Amino acid sequence: MEIRYTEEIPSGESLFELMEHLGWNRTGGSPALLRQTQEQSWAGIYAYDGETLVGAARIVSDGAATGFLNGLCVKPEYRNRGIAAHMVQVLLKKCETAGICTELFCAENLVSFYRRLGFEPFAVGMKKVPENG
Repeated sequence: MEIRYTEEIPSGESLFELMEHLGWNRTGGSPALLRQTQEQSWAGIYAYDGETLVGAARIVSDGAATGFLNGLCVKPEYRNRGIAAHMVQVLLKKCETAGICTELFCAENLVSFYRRLGFEPFAVGMKKVPENG
């Protein structure tokens, strides 16, 4: 298996398939909406096995001070192969080069993964889900 990485935004259909595979498309996002999320991001990276999208990650940022790592995902059958770590490192390098502080929210069970990549806990996260979402 040779994983290919690119910053070229995948088709909405590829993103939709990946999100469906992971159970992340609970809000009913269409392929077009998922593509829009990537297009409106400051940076993104995508991992492929052949023509199959197997991982994605992006930075949502003002482009000047702060960026949020968002949507880091890898298909379960491709996990523990360094794909997620590689994608994060590429995005962190872009942020560091631009002088952007990178932040993220994650589930408790992922804290050790992000610590290994140099992140430190610093705040309590909160969210408000739209009433129609």
